[in-house]
Amino acid sequence: MRRYVDHLIDLDVDVPVESVRSRHGGYRLAPRCRLPPLRLGDDEALAQSPSATPTAPGGAASARRTPHAYGIVAHAGHWYVTGEDAGFGEDRALRLDRVADARTPPGSFEAPVGVDPARRVVSALATAAYRHAVSPRVYGTVEHTRAHLPTTVASLAEHQPTPNRDPDRAAERWLRVELRTERLDRLPPVLASLDRPFVIERPDELRHLVTALADRLAPHARHT
Repeated sequence: MRRYVDHLIDLDVDVPVESVRSRHGGYRLAPRCRLPPLRLGDDEALAQSPSATPTAPGGAASARRTPHAYGIVAHAGHWYVTGEDAGFGEDRALRLDRVADARTPPGSFEAPVGVDPARRVVSALATAAYRHAVSPRVYGTVEHTRAHLPTTVASLAEHQPTPNRDPDRAAERWLRVELRTERLDRLPPVLASLDRPFVIERPDELRHLVTALADRLAPHARHT
């Protein structure tokens, strides 16, 4: 952590780092300060294998995890640790403010070569196991669609891609969107804001919600 603090101080941008002297002191940043991603070096990642107890959003403790941490990333106002969950053999991204307790057990591990911790966190957020799996097709450009459905929310793939042809990001075409959400009622306004043709493949309930939104808007459009 001291290496990262020194790096923040040396940056050619205004990142205010302050030290707090007390028994429970440490380092802190000014409120609303945006941080660059924190990456562990090879030696630091190999030396750390914390055992953590995450908590659910409501405060209830979840199962203890032993992540083999590949890196710590600051994203959208939260800190995440990403790595392999040793108990399940799967990649995980844990939000640090939801970790109730952390310990460093004995032992070490070897991190895979070429790991991008920031990309893994973004991918984990986009594919989180929320209640509803949603798959619409959108006719538009990748850039325009991403402006409304960023990588932390959804994954994009070309619908019926042409073999041996690199997709042109500037060309409009049918894109398959995959995302998960806890509340379907939040999606109709997002799809409407795209202002592009779309087809809802699943779920059926989302079609009904989009139709209901259109019915509510239609009378207002006719008012003068």
